Amino acid sequence: MTGRLSGKRAIITGGAGGIGSEAARLFCAEGASVLIVDKDPAVLEQGLKEINAEALSGRIESFAADVTSPDDAERSIEKAVRTFGGFEILVNNAAIRNIATVATSDISDWARVYSTNVIGSVNFTKAALPELRKNRQSSIIMVSSCFALVGRASWPVYDATKAALLALTRSLAVEEASNGVRVNA
Repeated sequence: MTGRLSGKRAIITGGAGGIGSEAARLFCAEGASVLIVDKDPAVLEQGLKEINAEALSGRIESFAADVTSPDDAERSIEKAVRTFGGFEILVNNAAIRNIATVATSDISDWARVYSTNVIGSVNFTKAALPELRKNRQSSIIMVSSCFALVGRASWPVYDATKAALLALTRSLAVEEASNGVRVNA
């Protein structure tokens, strides 16, 4: 590895599995300190074992939080600041899926998936912005999908949230550029 993230500090939501744990593993291998956030403490514990940051050059901590809760987002930010002295990178990765057509999905499915995938990203972004703005060279990474741009059967709920994240990314990039915060999807 190149050490490209040496000395950097990151928060990764949905960090205990899938894309989140792979991002955490890569960030640690590149020298970053990482706080992985996930809802289930047991999943977090297993994720920490699988990431095995001690064998990499980074440092990793975990925090159980529900991204749909603004209070949990604030507590996660406080944990990263207490543990690492701050952070420069936020990866909004937490997401849940729903496989159903528009005709067969229930409005509660839409609300639940939007709450996690979109509102969760908003909660963490709002909570993180004061710290990210301090650094003037910070990044927010929204994990979207190519399916935000291409329709597919039985995935409209999930894909619509990923399209919403693209729009959010564009707006945030414009809003935060003068604050030194890059926003990408």
